[in-house]
Amino acid sequence: MLKFDREYLIVIIPIILMIIGSWVYLNSMYMQPMDMNTMNIGTMTEESMDMDSMAIDKEDMKSMQDSDMSMQKTINILAMPMNSDWNLNDLIVMALMWIVMMFAMMMPTTFNFLYLFHQMRTNMASTHNQKTELVILASTYFLLWILFSLLAVTLQYLLHNANIVDMMGVIKNNDIAGILIIGAGVYQFTSLKNICLEKCRNPLSYIMGTKIDGMGSIVKIGLSNGIFCIGCCWILMLLLFVNGVMNLLWVLIITIAVLAEKVFPYGNILSKLFGVGLKNYRLETTKKKYPREEASIHPHQTHFEIISELGLIGYILFISLFIFNLFYSIKSYLKEKDNIKLCGILFVVISLVPLIPSGSFFTTFGAALFWFNFSFLLPKKL
Repeated sequence: MLKFDREYLIVIIPIILMIIGSWVYLNSMYMQPMDMNTMNIGTMTEESMDMDSMAIDKEDMKSMQDSDMSMQKTINILAMPMNSDWNLNDLIVMALMWIVMMFAMMMPTTFNFLYLFHQMRTNMASTHNQKTELVILASTYFLLWILFSLLAVTLQYLLHNANIVDMMGVIKNNDIAGILIIGAGVYQFTSLKNICLEKCRNPLSYIMGTKIDGMGSIVKIGLSNGIFCIGCCWILMLLLFVNGVMNLLWVLIITIAVLAEKVFPYGNILSKLFGVGLKNYRLETTKKKYPREEASIHPHQTHFEIISELGLIGYILFISLFIFNLFYSIKSYLKEKDNIKLCGILFVVISLVPLIPSGSFFTTFGAALFWFNFSFLLPKKL
């Protein structure tokens, strides 16, 4: 059972309270998305249209308009801007929202990192004030997420004023949203993603590899953790634009996904479902048993390669697509008696006969031929 000493709790408990406060703030913006200044202007505009029901003279109207203009110059940090074009005040409010949102989403992932560092430093003789060290670690880590938030809100500002995303931060074009989702899925299988995720799940490698001889070393470790964390999760943060930056349920889902792969016990089970990533077969085998010069770059069998690098879910999707395409191709051949299509069917089927040795499915010329024939057999319509 984990034991938390007093110095660790003195740092962690305030962070937990700030995380709770961050979620409360996000919920308040979610429940009140309309900028009250805009609401007041709209309400007064509607009321001014019915001049018979309201005894308002020209001077009163002028005074209300002046009041509206002064209200537009104020900043309401508890309401998301709903203007068609953001001004500086809107940008400030959204920057604050992004920073608070990143704190709420990412700071829970630091608990394991801070605990491991604290336990390691407890057993060292040359230890500075441990509370100060933990505060510096957490602060330098989140400093990088503040910089990321500023980049993200700048991107949203440009997309919003270009009418690419709506007032709730949702991408209007489904094609762009689809490309972003596909890009996020592909990134999950890249070597960079796996390297960053491994460092996030097991930070002792670079903690132990850094000589700690002052607070500068502590800052370096905190920045390293932040860099690896951003490298692991940046694309997931951009997925907020798919369902809305202020869709609180979507924010919560992404937060749970980040925690699941980085922090939760047995979170590496996810890699069994999603694979170790394209071209990472040798990397994983050298970790387990074999030296690099003896490890093969792929398992020399198509099914094993797909399962190991794309995982069970990727394999199921691939086989489902293959069966679907094969069914309609055979159905089309029986109707059209097209011998070229028959050759394509036979080539694709033979390529996936179980237990036949093969080259790397994802890089060899044979794979290119497979995908060419596979795409040729795709039905034009169902």
